[in-house]
Amino acid sequence: MKSKIRIYALVICITAILTSCTPKIAQFNMEPKTYYVSSESGSLENEGLSPYDALLNIEQVNELNLNPGDTVLFERGSIFRGSLLPVSGSEKQRITYSSYGEGDLPVIMNSVSVFDIIDNFEKLDSRIYGIPSTKDIGNIIFNDNEYFGVKKFALYELENPLDYFYDRNSGVLFIYGDEHFINLLNGQSSKYHSVEFCLTENIVELDSKHDLVFKDIAIKNGSAHGFGASNTHRVRIENCQISYIGGGFLHYNDDNQPVRFGNAVELFNSGSYIEVIGCEIFEIFDTAVTNQGMEKGGNQTNITYSDNTIYNCGMAAYELWLKGKNTTMSDISFENNTVSNIGFSFSKTQGRDDNFGLGYFIINFGNDAKIKNLSIENNTFNNVYNVYGYGSLLLLIDIKTQLEDDTIYKSCTNNEVNGATYEVVYTKDGELLFQE
Repeated sequence: MKSKIRIYALVICITAILTSCTPKIAQFNMEPKTYYVSSESGSLENEGLSPYDALLNIEQVNELNLNPGDTVLFERGSIFRGSLLPVSGSEKQRITYSSYGEGDLPVIMNSVSVFDIIDNFEKLDSRIYGIPSTKDIGNIIFNDNEYFGVKKFALYELENPLDYFYDRNSGVLFIYGDEHFINLLNGQSSKYHSVEFCLTENIVELDSKHDLVFKDIAIKNGSAHGFGASNTHRVRIENCQISYIGGGFLHYNDDNQPVRFGNAVELFNSGSYIEVIGCEIFEIFDTAVTNQGMEKGGNQTNITYSDNTIYNCGMAAYELWLKGKNTTMSDISFENNTVSNIGFSFSKTQGRDDNFGLGYFIINFGNDAKIKNLSIENNTFNNVYNVYGYGSLLLLIDIKTQLEDDTIYKSCTNNEVNGATYEVVYTKDGELLFQE
């Protein structure tokens, strides 16, 4: 009898414990949630759990307490401003950022419209205007990509209309206004219906993030990278449109010349299981897709770029290199992509005249990594421009390294190349060596 009483008491005790825990269990997100975001119908007061209760902006998205398996959907036709700061998922349940509704892809852009800051411009002389800015401006776009400002690196270099200079010391942007820009600032009739000031920070920040999916989203108007990744794992970028990326200041080189940068998708240092599939990538200052890095012991593995349409990129369609001791690259593929008009992007308007600045289908700046299973196959390359007046399928900068280990060269097979005079270009001490 005592035994039965003890068992009964134990059952009551366990039941009481479980009952008391119920509120705590409810705090966890046991079922994946879907959040909706609309710049047209959203509100700062909404929770975002239905299209009729949509969030309004990127800031709200960045503040969401997302859990593995959750989804964030941006309404098609909407435009959002700012940097997206994704939340990592898990290996079993990724977090997805995608779209809903009908019409054009939703656009996430990291640029500021002139109409949001027009009252902050100060006239400094008859043509020069200044405005405070906490970030470098790497590109100024007029009339939805019809005209571009030209970035300079000293105030005295502002000699022509639409030249501009960002002074990092004072945090002031100076611009040489033409008649139409000045009219716009003064509220008069102007041919400029839009002016976008692109900020030098990644539009989608993937540093140390993992287990994410991005699908059916447009990434546009930023002066760093579209997707900037470092030590990033298990990320899929699918059917996205990435355009007008790059142009920001990076550093001064050994010759004290300014170096600008900006790629559509960059994996820097280590990373694994990165996929860029079925995307449209165009008007990129430097390179469409790249895996590169300087990290000692860096490892890049299982990286796939396939079935993308790539055109109008300044430097190259694909850039790959990994430097540093004990680095490795394995199972990397650039396959079934259609590439056109490399060297013809908006970056050509910036006066880029460095030897290797424009126009190569694939570029490599020397590679210290041990490479295994690299595939550059079944791509179509059409039309390339560079400062030498001819094209190449592959540019290898560090001739000593590349001639000792021509793995990268041997990986280029079964590609259709049009408009390229030479298949491979090696460089050494400013001289060029060709291998047809």
